[in-house]
Amino acid sequence: MLKKIVELCVKNSITIAILTVAFIMFGTYTLQTARMDVFPDFAPPQVVIQTEVQGFTAELTEMLVTKPIENELSGLAGITSMRSQSSSGLSVVTIIFSDSQDPSINRQIVAERLSTVSRKLPNDVAIPMMTPLTSSASSVLGIGFTSKERDLIEQTELVKELVIPRLREIKGVADINIFGGEARQRKVKISPSKMFAANISLEELTKKIEESIVLQPSGYLENENQRIEIFANGQPQTIEDLSSLVIKKRDSRPLILSDIAIIEDSAGPVISTANINGVQGVFLMVQALPKSDTIRLTKSLEDALVELKPALQVENLELHSGLFRPANFIEEATLNVQKDILLGAGLVLAILLLFLFNARAAIISAIAIPISLLSSITILVLNGITLNIMVLGGLVIALGEVVDDAIIDTENIFRRLRENKQMKSPKSTFQVIVEASLEVRHSIIFATLIVIFAFSPLLFLPGVVGRLFEPLGLAYIFALASSLVVALTITPALCAIYLKNHEKLPVKDSPTVIILKSFYKKILTAIEKYPKQISWGSIFVIFIGLGTIPLFKMQFIPDLREGHYIVHMTAIPGTSPQEMNRVGKLVTKKIRDIENVKSTAQWVGRAEQGADTFGMNYSEIQVEVGPLTGKQQEKTVEQIKKALSEIGNDSRSAPFPGFTFGIHTFLSERIEETVSGYTADFVIEIVGNNLEDIQSDAKKIVKILTEINGAHEIEMVSPPNIPQVKVEIKWDKLAALGMEPDEVIRVITTVFHGTQVAEIVQSFNTVPVVISFQDHVSKNVENIKKFSFKSANGTTYKLQDIANIYFTTGKSKILRNEGKRIQAITLNLSNRDFNDFDNEVKNQIKNKIKLSKGNYIVYRGSSTEYETMIKSLFINCLLAFLAVCLTLRIALYSNINLLIVLLNLPFCLIGGVFAIVFGGGWLSIGSLVGFVTLFGITIRNSIMLISHFQNLVLIEKLPWNFQTALKGSSERLPSILMTAIVTGLGLLPLVLGSGEPGREIEGPMASIIVGGLISSTLLNLLILPTLLVNYGSFSLSNSNFKNS
Repeated sequence: MLKKIVELCVKNSITIAILTVAFIMFGTYTLQTARMDVFPDFAPPQVVIQTEVQGFTAELTEMLVTKPIENELSGLAGITSMRSQSSSGLSVVTIIFSDSQDPSINRQIVAERLSTVSRKLPNDVAIPMMTPLTSSASSVLGIGFTSKERDLIEQTELVKELVIPRLREIKGVADINIFGGEARQRKVKISPSKMFAANISLEELTKKIEESIVLQPSGYLENENQRIEIFANGQPQTIEDLSSLVIKKRDSRPLILSDIAIIEDSAGPVISTANINGVQGVFLMVQALPKSDTIRLTKSLEDALVELKPALQVENLELHSGLFRPANFIEEATLNVQKDILLGAGLVLAILLLFLFNARAAIISAIAIPISLLSSITILVLNGITLNIMVLGGLVIALGEVVDDAIIDTENIFRRLRENKQMKSPKSTFQVIVEASLEVRHSIIFATLIVIFAFSPLLFLPGVVGRLFEPLGLAYIFALASSLVVALTITPALCAIYLKNHEKLPVKDSPTVIILKSFYKKILTAIEKYPKQISWGSIFVIFIGLGTIPLFKMQFIPDLREGHYIVHMTAIPGTSPQEMNRVGKLVTKKIRDIENVKSTAQWVGRAEQGADTFGMNYSEIQVEVGPLTGKQQEKTVEQIKKALSEIGNDSRSAPFPGFTFGIHTFLSERIEETVSGYTADFVIEIVGNNLEDIQSDAKKIVKILTEINGAHEIEMVSPPNIPQVKVEIKWDKLAALGMEPDEVIRVITTVFHGTQVAEIVQSFNTVPVVISFQDHVSKNVENIKKFSFKSANGTTYKLQDIANIYFTTGKSKILRNEGKRIQAITLNLSNRDFNDFDNEVKNQIKNKIKLSKGNYIVYRGSSTEYETMIKSLFINCLLAFLAVCLTLRIALYSNINLLIVLLNLPFCLIGGVFAIVFGGGWLSIGSLVGFVTLFGITIRNSIMLISHFQNLVLIEKLPWNFQTALKGSSERLPSILMTAIVTGLGLLPLVLGSGEPGREIEGPMASIIVGGLISSTLLNLLILPTLLVNYGSFSLSNSNFKNS
């Protein structure tokens, strides 16, 4: 079968060459049209349900809204977890589905259940809504707007009228979150004393305004020829119109609204504020649909903003674009990886020329690089996988190996053609190329299969790690499989075209190879005499290397250099928006003074219709630093941390008691949030039923955590208490006055918050009409208690007569997970091994804390995800190892040779171990992937060497002794060295740029592979031949090999 394929390709070499050029053109087109993203979509399918419940406390929100929704949805098929947050005015339920579930079907099923549960919710609750479907790293662009001439209400209206509709039209936009700004309200501010003197109740006033502001169809005028619509606008359009509204008829003159109230246009209650570079304004965060092309979407959005700029300038609205732009990271990371590939490919070509000393042979080998990489990209793109940093990383790692098969094939063909030239009766070029290609085909196929088996565990990792590394694994495997196909088809065809002229081929090896072979033969001859010492020396080196492993520090994923940072600022619950803005301006000013910081954008609270439940005591500051090197970004982050520390401690500039600060990158946060549900490295959940008991246990744990080395930014997700004004109705007094409780609640709501009674349609907007009390009344609880009111039935009362009104504290947020109440404690680690930290935390809590009855602890975060990943990786690697052993046994036909190869494998890993030691001792998931890759490369080279020994003994009938081993090793020396050097040099740019944008994960991985290649090459060239000569076996009676 293989012989027929090779013969067909050699016979039709011109056709194969033309098809190769055509494929390169198609692959290039596919590459240019591929979707680009930062990372693969690493979040599982999920549905987020948001319900607005204005005026509800966190306790009421949980009881009346969140629990009914959870109960209705808990039985859905495919759910893996459900969590919720109930806060003042908002309920958010997040449902996580298994990876096998289709997101569209998930949303359809949830929508059906929500239609049922909506009817069971209180009348004042908004309809539960599913937030738009977005990608795991959904935020694609942050935009700010400020104005020196327009107030915040006008800015908000302009942004909603001009900007948002235009941006929503762009393909790929899922949602646009709005922070800051103010919504216009037409407020009717009542004087309670004047209303009481006019002998009118709040119920009467509300009803009169509702009835007077009407907008309804008025029919049409029709005659014999025409039908004309009639539009009768019964809505007061101006403040003066509303002021003249008749409330009550009197003998002298009617009572109009302005007699008992002040009417004005002002801002309604805010749920967020925003500051752009220290100036108050409006901030937009654009969210992308899943599988969107981040680069193209960003450019489309920016093009739309350029179109809008003249209109915004006319309206005196200043645009601040690029306050948050993940495309910067993608572009820089992609450019870096492209440079790595080009530089690596150039170094590979140089090594090929140096060893082969023939430009045609070098180019034939090197042509495997673009074809294999383009093949991998084409397969991935056609299967809907985005071209992201992990895919590019897989291609970079495969760079040296994809040329390996072609090197072995070309080098063997090149050598056999040289030998054929010196024969008395030379064979035809066709026959030599086919035989030389088939000579190594057996070993190349088995070697490639083994590397694929070794790398396959990456395809079956669970959770976030699996979703991140699966595209890397696929890119690597597809590239290697493509290189095998290239070596089987294209390489022999090109050799037939460009190496067919025997006369032009050199008789001897290249000068480089001659020198290396001479030096190598002396070394191998010298050490072959000491097999026992070599064996014990290898064991000693292995134990030294293994002894350093306990010293390694574990980390989940290295810090990413995105060029953008998020500063979290959290205050005491109940802190006012004004205070958050004051502190935020001081903080952003301090940050902007730092070198390399381009811009800052702060928002406080939560976005309109956003999925987060942040209160007004929480703020995020987007810090854009731009395209900097890894070292520059690291320095900038340290300066920001220092500035935040100084702000917290400098009482002269800003006494901020109760404020805490933290700094992270966007993608790191999204990964952490996907892992645990929170933006933190480590999460401890206290589960129970009684909120007070849960809170008490949480405080004890926080106290312990503050004493543990490495823990910082320790926070309770649900703050202990927030200030509340509590109203307790006196039911006996209420009954004596003949009043209904809902009337009292409406009065309370109107006094403190305001009650919307109607909407006025103006142009494209609707302006709500809100009844409230004048500020000097509504902001003083003691005054409110003493004011006299008239009830609907004409009874006179004071609020203090029918209710107890007093200050107290309440819950700001109630968290639930799997239907149970929890308190979550989050923290981040600083320069500490998280496995060691995890063990210390668990031991400290176990030994020092006795939890309240019915409470228990659940640990989440990076350490838990890492443990799950390690268990899965161990099982997958065990299965892959069995597959590798089976393939090796088939390839080597000798149990003793198989055993020698397997026993020496730990030696090849020593180089990788020392690479970690010199790299700071940090072991991440990428490092483990590096070891898996190294394992496959080493066995691949071992197979190529042993297969050549088999060919010499079993085909060429040479006796198995040191001379045969020396001959076989010398003949394989160029290909083994070329393979090691081109792989190392191909990865060298990645190693040298480790820590730079786009290389944070692949850099440590490449360092381990390069370090391991050194020990692997020593193993295959020196140790393995020595051990095989003394302990190996090659039997002439092995008919299976001869048949193969």
